[in-house]
Amino acid sequence: MRKIKIDDRVENFKELSRLGIDEIVYQRSREKGIDVMIAIDIINGALNNKYDTAILLSSDTDLVPAIDFVRNNYNKRIEYIGFSMPKTEEFEETRPTKRLIYATDLQRVLVVSDIKNFVLD
Repeated sequence: MRKIKIDDRVENFKELSRLGIDEIVYQRSREKGIDVMIAIDIINGALNNKYDTAILLSSDTDLVPAIDFVRNNYNKRIEYIGFSMPKTEEFEETRPTKRLIYATDLQRVLVVSDIKNFVLD
């Protein structure tokens, strides 16, 4: 769950302020079917020779069969980028997936200090 303070950038700011509302609480929901779309992209790209190395930014182990298929049948390389982030008020702890580490050709793990300068507060 995330809380954000509202200010004059928020639509109807004055009306919300008049009602005593000074923050909005929301929870991000997870998108469904993304793993299937990524798997299709990995396979379709290999079939059409669109890449030599695919860079995967997902820790979903449901992608391993697609990864194995393109590595074994199309000689494609897969680079896995995982995230290692501590639990915060907003997000659950994130760790790289060992199964994807073993299934891919190259692996990189990003920690908070790697991406901190690129994330807006």
